Amino acid sequence: MQPSSKRRFLRKELAVQQNALRELENELYTEQKRFDEVKRTAPSKLRGKSPRLTAKGRQLTEALEQLEKEIASRNNELSSNEERSKRSMRNLPSIMRSSKNIMSIRRPLKSKSKKRQKTTLETHSRELMEFEERMIKSPHPRWIYGQNSPSCASS
Repeated sequence: MQPSSKRRFLRKELAVQQNALRELENELYTEQKRFDEVKRTAPSKLRGKSPRLTAKGRQLTEALEQLEKEIASRNNELSSNEERSKRSMRNLPSIMRSSKNIMSIRRPLKSKSKKRQKTTLETHSRELMEFEERMIKSPHPRWIYGQNSPSCASS
């Protein structure tokens, strides 16, 4: 390459770089203006919202703390219920064995009780029938009706 073509090339390159620099400077200026505008207007917009946002933040924090307390309480309650349930499940087999033993003892007793009840009913109903027959055959049948019993007649 000849020195004059190098110069031309460098001048063109310099012109391209200068144009790019101007564009970047213009863009920087525009961004700086936007930044200054935002910087100027943002505090006034936020000033009105800041106390409300702070109060809302406090309320939400308090609500969150309350929820965390409730969750901890419920977790404690749940773990105690779970422990009771586990204890009950551990005791269940022995309770079932006891229940089976009681049922096996109860069956013969129930059967004996029914037999005794039947025997007692038969015996007493037979005795009652015999008593009623004697009272009917007795010379004083009015005693059956409670009239003029010997105890009443003697007084």
